[in-house]
Amino acid sequence: MSNFRFSPRPNRAHEIEWHEWSNEPFALAQKTHRLLLLSISAVWCHWCHVMDETTYSDPEIIEIINQRFVPIRVDSDRRPDINQRYNLGGWPTTAILNADGELITGATYLPSEQMRDLLTRIDELHQLPESELKSKFQPTESSRFRPVPEPEILLELVEQIENRILARYDQQWGGFGTSPKFPMVDALFYAIEAHHRKDGQWEEVFTHTMNKMASGGMFDHIEGGFFRYSTDRQWRIPHYEKMLEDNSQLMEAYLQAWQVSNQDEFLDTARHVFNYLYKNLYLADQHAWAGSQDADENYYALDEKERRLVQAPFIDTTIYTDWNSMMARSLLLMGVLTDDRHIIDLGINTLESLWERSWVPERGLAHYYIDGQAHLYRQLTDVTAYGQACNLAFQVTGDRHWLERSGLLADFCLFHLEAPEGGFYDIIPCETAPGALGRPHLDLQLNSRTALWLLELTALTDNQPYEKAAKKALSIWQDDYVLSYGPLAAGYARALLAAEQPWTTVTVVGEKHDAQARKMVEESLRQYRLHRVVTWIDPVVEPGLAAAVTGALTPEKPTAYVCTGQTCLPPAHTIDELLEHQNQPRYDQ
Repeated sequence: MSNFRFSPRPNRAHEIEWHEWSNEPFALAQKTHRLLLLSISAVWCHWCHVMDETTYSDPEIIEIINQRFVPIRVDSDRRPDINQRYNLGGWPTTAILNADGELITGATYLPSEQMRDLLTRIDELHQLPESELKSKFQPTESSRFRPVPEPEILLELVEQIENRILARYDQQWGGFGTSPKFPMVDALFYAIEAHHRKDGQWEEVFTHTMNKMASGGMFDHIEGGFFRYSTDRQWRIPHYEKMLEDNSQLMEAYLQAWQVSNQDEFLDTARHVFNYLYKNLYLADQHAWAGSQDADENYYALDEKERRLVQAPFIDTTIYTDWNSMMARSLLLMGVLTDDRHIIDLGINTLESLWERSWVPERGLAHYYIDGQAHLYRQLTDVTAYGQACNLAFQVTGDRHWLERSGLLADFCLFHLEAPEGGFYDIIPCETAPGALGRPHLDLQLNSRTALWLLELTALTDNQPYEKAAKKALSIWQDDYVLSYGPLAAGYARALLAAEQPWTTVTVVGEKHDAQARKMVEESLRQYRLHRVVTWIDPVVEPGLAAAVTGALTPEKPTAYVCTGQTCLPPAHTIDELLEHQNQPRYDQ
C-alpha cells in the first residue's frame, strides 16, 4: 500500500511514479542521467491538493515526469528535516535536484503550463555542463555564521530586531507586514515580554493584533480555532487549514496576553481554541492530539446549521511529538491559570503517552506516530519541544521525574546534536544520507527555542553546561543574517535576553499534600514574570534539597524563598508575602 497522501478529491497524481526519500531514487538518477523532481506537500495544504488535481493530473505532465525525471514525494509534516533544507518558500514546493541532491531550481505552486515550461526548459539545459547549469539558476548564498563566534552575547542586536518588528507592525490592522499575513507567534510573545519589561507601545502591538485576529476571519467563530493565515491584510479571508502547531502556540500566547493585560477576551479566545482542539483533534484513546484539519473553503462558508449536515474536513490523525509537546505545555499553563485540574491532567497524560510511544534511549524521540508505529528519530524539534513541556510540568506538579526527563533530553542534545563550533544540528549528521541530509544544518529559529529551553533548565537545575551550550548556540550567527529574518527573529531576541538577564527562582518548601504549599506554587505561576522558575520541595521526601534552601531548621509551615541571581529576599510565609517579593521591579530586570 502506498504511503503517499494525495488530495482527497479525484485526481491522477498517483499515476506519477513517485519514490519515497531514500538512497534508491538518487542512485537511479545517477544511473539514468536524469534530474530529480522533489515535491514537498502537506495533507492540510489547499494548493497541494489543487496541484494534485490539476498539474499532477495533466497527462502530458505525468508523461514528462515519468520519462525524463526521477520524482520524489515528501510529506512536510512527517519529514521536517527534508522540508528544512529544500522548501522554497511555501507549500507545495517543487524542487529540481541533481543526482547529488543539490538544488538546481524550483518554485512553489505551479499550474500545468508553467510546470510544462519549467520541466521542458530544465531538461534541455540538463545537457549543459553541471557547473553551467547551476550558475543559471542558483544565487550566491551569504554566510550565516560568524568567522569566530562572539564570546559575549551581543545585546545591541536586540534593539535592532525590535526596530524591525516595529517597522513591520501594521498600526491599522495589527499583525506584521501586509499580505499574506501570518500570526508570527514569536513576535507576539516578544511584544508581551517587552510590554512587561518596559511598557511603551508594545501593549498596543500585541493587544491590537490579537484582538483583530480573534475578531476577524482568521478565527472560526462557529467551531473555534484559528486558521493558518490570512490571505489579506485585514485578517478577513483566511487560508482554511487548522494546525495543532499554530493553535497550541496561539493558545499559550492568548493566555499570556490575559496574564499581563487582564483583558478577559484573551482568556475567552484561549478557551475557544481549547474547545475546538478538544472536540476535533483530541484522540482520547491515545491521550494525544491529531496534527491538523484540512482546508475546505466550501465547508467553512456554511453557517452553523449547514455545517451539521455535511461531513467535516479531513483530520490527519498523525501524532507529531513536537506539536503534541507544544500542546501539553499550553494545557499545563491553562490548567494552572484557570485552576482546572482536568486540563492539567490532559497535559500530563499527553506527555506520558508521547514518552511511552516515542522514546528510545539511543535514538531519542520519534517525530511522529501513526498506525501503531513510531517513525523518524533524532530530530531536534521534538527534543526541544518536549523538554520545554517537561520544564513546566515539573514546576506545576513538583514531580522531579519531569526535571530528570528534561535533563536526559538536554544531555542527548549536547552529546548527539551540538555542533563543534556551537549551536545544534536539526538532526544527527550522517554523511551517507542522500542529498542535503548528508550535510549538517543549523536553523536560527529552532536554535533560539533550544537555547530558551536550556536556559530555563539551567535556572531549575543550576547545571552550567546547559547555559554554556545555550549561549554558544546564540553567539554563532552573523548579525546581517539574523536581521534578514525581520519579525521572525523575535525568538532569537527573546533568547538573547534570557541568556543575559538574571533568572528568578521561587522555591516553595512544603509537603506535597499541603494545600497551602500547592497554593503558593500555583499563585506564583499565575503571576506573569519573565525569566522566573518555580521549584517545589517536599522536606519529608527530599530533606537534603530542603536543607540546602532552608538551612538546619526546616520551617513548620510552607515557606517560599525568592532569589534573583545571587540576591535573595527574606523567606515568605504567606501568599501575599510571596507575591510581593516576586513583584518587586528589580526582579524583572
